[in-house]
Amino acid sequence: MADNYTVGTGRQDTVLDPNGRGFKSVWEYPVTVTDGPSKGTNFTVTVDASDHSADTVHSVIASEIKTLDEIRAR
Repeated sequence: MADNYTVGTGRQDTVLDPNGRGFKSVWEYPVTVTDGPSKGTNFTVTVDASDHSADTVHSVIASEIKTLDEIRAR
């Protein structure tokens, strides 16, 4: 886990595939930013079950926090 966020308990869900291919399995994780410009922000990341790994989840979280920090900096 990174120093600037916490990750809650993940849950698996089935959602409609936006590409029109029926349904797909995903994992959803709640995230709270604990430090930096976006401190206090809560959001949820969603990762396809086929891509589910610690590296993928943390990469998606880091990317989202970077975007949030850039938005607040402008």
